[in-house]
Formats: sequence, C-alpha cells, structure tokens
Amino acid sequence: MLSIDKEGRVNHARIKAHIIGGLGQGRLGVVHGIIVHQTGGATAQAAFAGYASRPYGMHFLIDKDGTIYQNASLLYYTNHVGKLKARCLSEHSCSAIDMKRYAKFSPSTENRLESAKAYPARYPANKDSIGIELVGEVSAKTGEFVQVTEA
Repeated sequence: MLSIDKEGRVNHARIKAHIIGGLGQGRLGVVHGIIVHQTGGATAQAAFAGYASRPYGMHFLIDKDGTIYQNASLLYYTNHVGKLKARCLSEHSCSAIDMKRYAKFSPSTENRLESAKAYPARYPANKDSIGIELVGEVSAKTGEFVQVTEA
C-alpha cells in the first residue's frame, strides 16, 4: 500500500527518502502531469550532487538497480521542466492570433506566453507537475534508453 504523510513523503517499502533541502519551491497544487527525465549520468550519486549544486531537481530519482529515491516533498513543486514550448505549435492547433505572436517572438517569449495559459492549453509546468528522473540516457543511435556506465 502506498500513502503520503503530512510532510509530502511517500510511505512505501520500495521508496527511500532522500530529501534534498532547497529542491522544493512553492506549494504544488493540482498535478497536471508527470514529467520523466534522464540524468545522462552513470550514478544516482552524481544526480544528487547536481541537485545540491543547482536550483533544480526532481521529486523522484530511479536508480539503475530499480531503487526509487524521493528527493522532494510532494507538497512543493521543483524546478525541473525548463522553458515551455508552445503546445499548439506541436499539435498544429494554434489560433491565427497565436501564430502571429509566435512568429515574431524568441523562445524565452514563447515560454512567457505559454506560462500565462491555463492547462490544458499549455504543457504541464513546474508548478503543476511531478518530476521523475531515470539514471541513464537515450541513445542517439538507437533512440532507446540505455544505462550509462562509469568511465
């Protein structure tokens, strides 16, 4: 059975608490998405070090051996999404007004315009998604997820 305590920690035998101070930002309200990332690195320890030295990180990290670490409380959002891309552009559903706006703006302006939209008109953002990261990376050759080995 899975449960979440009053501090936003998941209580389950397979999930190890590894809360990293500073990852949690503002309150996480409604969740509109689960965003899956890859570390591009060989170890969970390398990912933890990265989270501690930068202002972003994930709620959960899944190691190569299947160990699941919870890095941030589910009561708070983390900075893991990055700049939002225009959902309507990728889905070919932009209005004529949106097309004019996106035609003359930079990617950072695209992020600002998308952030002002309500979900589901935009992709999930930091403030309404849970981040999960897998130790490894997608192979440029095959497009498959591979385990990165240490050099």
